[in-house]
Amino acid sequence: TNAPTESAVTQDEDDGSEMIRATSVEDAIAFLSRSDKSNFYAYVINSLEKIYAYGSGTFYVTPRGNRYALVIDPDAVKRYSYAEIQAIMEHEVLHVVLNHIPRGMRQYALCTDATDKLIYWMASNIAMDAAVNEIVRVNHAKTCAEGTNIAKSWVSAARTKMPPDASYEEYLTRMMLRIKRTVDDPEQIFSLAMKILHTEACAAAEVLGYTAPNVEELMAPAPVAPEDVN
Repeated sequence: TNAPTESAVTQDEDDGSEMIRATSVEDAIAFLSRSDKSNFYAYVINSLEKIYAYGSGTFYVTPRGNRYALVIDPDAVKRYSYAEIQAIMEHEVLHVVLNHIPRGMRQYALCTDATDKLIYWMASNIAMDAAVNEIVRVNHAKTCAEGTNIAKSWVSAARTKMPPDASYEEYLTRMMLRIKRTVDDPEQIFSLAMKILHTEACAAAEVLGYTAPNVEELMAPAPVAPEDVN
């Protein structure tokens, strides 16, 4: 089917808008893929591997082999209305559309200082979410209006006191500078970054079925090759 089930949608006679009641991820994906909405979303969504991971507590996209995977916690779905699920699915698709993972890797490569690399890991995902949510809040204005569940829980430019409609790179730069100004203890920066990295690495490893990497080894500088001895 290319539309939500009949039980999922009722018609608001006052303004003609669709008031979504169900909490089905499949229906939300189908709704975004409808030809009268945007075929573009259909192309992107259908290219994603779907992984249902109980206990992950959230939704996210991640590289998996030579494609992206959309990770969904069915228990987390229960916390949202159907309209909110639509906004969440669009949020995840936009990470792929905006090429956030490759762009993030490029920004990380620019961090030559060890402290900057740690701060990057603290700020990057938040900066990506802020950039995406500036688009989603326009496309789903009613669902993301001030005071709604989405507005209260999502990262936004307004909540983080940053300018609206900026790029991931601008939000990342602003957040990294803010962290540098407010956390001046290198040990504290290291501790916070390691905690974030360890949590993310373990969660991804469990969902995708591989052994979690040792985060400290990943962050260690590459060994210097010995000089040739003549």
